[in-house]
Amino acid sequence: MSASSCRRLADGLTVGRAVLGLPLILALVAGQGGLAWGLLLLGGLSDAADGWLARRFGGNALGAVLDPMADKALLVTMYVTLATVGVLPVWLAILVVFRDLLIVGGVIRVIPLTGVTLPFVSYGGSSLVANFVILGLLLRISDETALEAQDAAEREARVAEPVGSPT
Repeated sequence: MSASSCRRLADGLTVGRAVLGLPLILALVAGQGGLAWGLLLLGGLSDAADGWLARRFGGNALGAVLDPMADKALLVTMYVTLATVGVLPVWLAILVVFRDLLIVGGVIRVIPLTGVTLPFVSYGGSSLVANFVILGLLLRISDETALEAQDAAEREARVAEPVGSPT
């Protein structure tokens, strides 16, 4: 496989990760936490693969712009959706969106950040890994919480049912 083919593959993985946001939203809204977790894992693996390809075969200008934007789009989508379905507090989603807007604004030079150290930015890809791990744990916890709530509702329904007819 030629270097240019590998660069195109890396760009394709990046675009695929950006598009992954819609199925993630649909899975979360439908209460399919396991599917959402799998899609999030797929997004993380695609990020690792396109990063490896770009380092091994050389990146390009398109990939340098698309990759961080795809990462931010996927993470913001997850946080906002998790807040919308009640898994996360709304204030946390707002904080994450604000942080990402600040980072993107600084990168594209809309917001001057000279001398400001931003959390996770100085550590490169580790921030994305940390966010994927956090989101995966939140999805797992939300699945368990939903199952516990469903079990409690079923127990309450059984207790509330009349045992026999009054005589």
